[in-house]
Amino acid sequence: PAEPGVITQGNPASSTVCVGSSGVTYTVAPVSGASTYTWTVADGNITSGQGTPLITVSWVGASAGNTTVKVKAGNGCATGPERSQNFTLVDSSPGAPAMGTAYDISITSFSFGWTAPMSGGAVEGYRMDVATASDFSTGFVVSNLALSAATTSYTLTGLDGGLTYYVRVRAYNVCGT
Repeated sequence: PAEPGVITQGNPASSTVCVGSSGVTYTVAPVSGASTYTWTVADGNITSGQGTPLITVSWVGASAGNTTVKVKAGNGCATGPERSQNFTLVDSSPGAPAMGTAYDISITSFSFGWTAPMSGGAVEGYRMDVATASDFSTGFVVSNLALSAATTSYTLTGLDGGLTYYVRVRAYNVCGT
């Protein structure tokens, strides 16, 4: 059989996974002529699916860093070449970003910025809320807006004059916020 295609991670669908996670799936498209699949997972434990194109892995007890998932397709006559793919194990959620002050303030808009967290795991992105209630219980203008890890400022426009707006930015990765 041919070499299997790209190994895809599911649950979470990403190339990173949180240390201690279980139920994480890895899959390849079925290979023509293959009747079995042999998987090898560095640092994790295959909990189900060995011999099939989809396995479930537990990362309980693993350490943070890069890890490799490998698979070979085979049949009763031969085993094909191995596909190897790297994934990243993250050990904690990121800390809180440091919020800056608002700038370029007008009646209907303002800009604000933040700096990346100085502690915790690597940042995959940010989630932002803007509301008129300081406890973020009501009055959402923006709710859970996803921003890239490279983004550290944002400009809000189309606001109603005379209101006070509150901003909350949370850093996240596969381990949480």
